[in-house]
Amino acid sequence: MQTATIFNREIVQPDGEAFEDCEFRDCRMVYAGGEPPLFRQCRFEDCDWRFDDAAARALDCVPISGNRLSYRNAL
Repeated sequence: MQTATIFNREIVQPDGEAFEDCEFRDCRMVYAGGEPPLFRQCRFEDCDWRFDDAAARALDCVPISGNRLSYRNAL
């Protein structure tokens, strides 16, 4: 578990990870559809969420319009 960590301008792959009291600043969060991450009392500032692999395939079947999510080839 990551605890009280500040992530600044990093690419974070949270699959299967646990975060507590962390800050994510201007990060690219890339979720590939693995084990869901756990976030407890975390703060996100100007982060970009990307969905790849299994997560992207799941989103392919969901009608999404007018959002700020992006997926496929996130890295």
